[in-house]
Amino acid sequence: MSRFSTIVFTCVFISCAPWLEQSVDIVAPLMRVERPAEVGQRWGAIKITDLGEGKFGYSDSLIGGTFLVTNATVYMSVQNLTEHSIKIVWDESAINDPAGRSSRIATGDMRRIDLGRSIPPSVILSGSTLEETLLSQDYITSDGISPFVTPENIDMYKGKAVSLLVAFEIQGIINEYTFIFPIQSAVLKTYEVSSWNLARKEISVERKW
Repeated sequence: MSRFSTIVFTCVFISCAPWLEQSVDIVAPLMRVERPAEVGQRWGAIKITDLGEGKFGYSDSLIGGTFLVTNATVYMSVQNLTEHSIKIVWDESAINDPAGRSSRIATGDMRRIDLGRSIPPSVILSGSTLEETLLSQDYITSDGISPFVTPENIDMYKGKAVSLLVAFEIQGIINEYTFIFPIQSAVLKTYEVSSWNLARKEISVERKW
């Protein structure tokens, strides 16, 4: 074999070698909902239900909702239980990450160019339901969406929580709800990635806490 052929063979062999990637899955149930005292008096008792598969239900006399937290997003489905329309005022709503940093909310269909701009309120008619996938604007980058918990910071966030502040407006009155999701567990997953087709093969799963 010539020296040139050896170099070509070596380069091709190296370029075909797979590499490893890691990601973190979290479990963060809805454990608590905080409302100002006057909101609680007006809209009654809180009920939280475990719906399975990581989803949790919430209800009072104002709304019924379903929530699911992943390591990058908060899925929210909200039904208007009143006789009046409800607005969700996004500019007065926020997501707190596990480090306690508050950020403006981005909805799942928002363009990156619109980050930082005012978001029009969403209107939920009486008896209707709104579904949204919510993100923290601080975690949206030119490369995509960054996770809350990474392999590098996984040990820092044991016992921490993700929280979601939603401003519901009805008949001109803002009702602030804070949904709190403590992170109960974090699982580190390692994948082997093929350099040919970028297919990922899971090779290890380790529950860190």
